[in-house]
Amino acid sequence: MSCVPVTVEMRELLEALTAWPDVDTAELRLTTEWDQARAWGWIMESGELTGQGMRHRHELPGGIVRD
Repeated sequence: MSCVPVTVEMRELLEALTAWPDVDTAELRLTTEWDQARAWGWIMESGELTGQGMRHRHELPGGIVRD
């Protein structure tokens, strides 16, 4: 089991991507959070949230325990 950190910045990234494809992802792609969310499978390369990303977009900063 591991804990995925959900920071304020991660939450803001996921919230911003809920407007995909009407969001400019150029600056978002430069963030550490983008790389982390891609690695965890929360967003696709296109910038669209995956089902998992959609579930985590309202998480409060803290963490999520994963198997």
